[in-house]
Amino acid sequence: LRRAERKERSEELLFERAARCPENSGRIVLARAKNIEGQAYWAGLDVKTLLSTHWWITGASRSGKSVWICLVLLQLLARRVPVVLLDMKGELSDWIVSVVVPALCARPGGEALLEQLLVVQPFGHGGCDLRLTAEEPGIPRNIQALNLASALEEALGDDLGVRMTRALLRMSSLAIELGEPLTILRTWLSSPSVFVRAASRSQDVDTREYARVAFPQENKATIAATLGRLDLFLYLDHVRRAVEAPRCADLARYRPG
Repeated sequence: LRRAERKERSEELLFERAARCPENSGRIVLARAKNIEGQAYWAGLDVKTLLSTHWWITGASRSGKSVWICLVLLQLLARRVPVVLLDMKGELSDWIVSVVVPALCARPGGEALLEQLLVVQPFGHGGCDLRLTAEEPGIPRNIQALNLASALEEALGDDLGVRMTRALLRMSSLAIELGEPLTILRTWLSSPSVFVRAASRSQDVDTREYARVAFPQENKATIAATLGRLDLFLYLDHVRRAVEAPRCADLARYRPG
């Protein structure tokens, strides 16, 4: 086993030396390759040739097409080559966000390289709304509210107790019903009277009853802890903008003419 491990590591080092191409070399590595004698050799193209060539990448599902594209794009961005990615499906964009962006940010001065990257998704992620409290077609409101309350509980900490889970569930359901952004929960948690007035507009009898009778009896210390954690959660601007966002613009709604 040790001999096999040493041989595998030796082969990896051979590939590493063969494939090494510093950012100032003007080369892009595309694969690990061996010749017929089993010797590792460099397989790639210079940047100019790569950018002047049309590519068609095909293969079975889960064969690594998206990963390969990401690794090529990462090398191009590291060499300060501007990249415009037009992603119809959305899967490649997810790989860019989860693989390429963190890899760039981990490099010295890597955040500046992100200015070279533009990702365009004409159809978004299946036309979904960004606002978390936008009603999802075909999904019962109580199911959507349960998912939202569970996500909130996980983000804020699951040690707040069952009664706070009940409050988050009722408030999430009301926010979805009234079309309010998720940040409204902070207002309702801090002011029971405002919550009662909002709940009076609900079509759900249980929500109205909870706001009027049960919520004022919830543990004040638990509510205060929830408010503190919610404030911390909403502290970052991009988080607050995301949970307050209106519905995303859909390309189909803005066709010429």
